[in-house]
Amino acid sequence: MMMIGIVLLWAAIIGLAVWGFRWLFPSGIKPTLPKDAEQDALNILAARYARGEITREQYQRMRRDIAPLTEVEEPAGGHERHTQAHQGHEH
Repeated sequence: MMMIGIVLLWAAIIGLAVWGFRWLFPSGIKPTLPKDAEQDALNILAARYARGEITREQYQRMRRDIAPLTEVEEPAGGHERHTQAHQGHEH
């Protein structure tokens, strides 16, 4: 009977220590995608768009889902069309 009391006492001490540690040092870590992983996902998405696996609308929607708060560049095809249009107006 006394052994059960000692085990419960130690369990309470350990539990209070864990609770105190977590109270003093809250994690505050938010689960987010690491920047490298986000860039990898954007590169994969751009490659799928370049291969014609997804439409422009799908690409834009998925790009917003992956990186909603960061400004990302258009895929090479979209930029080239934009550049060609400007070159035509300069001549």
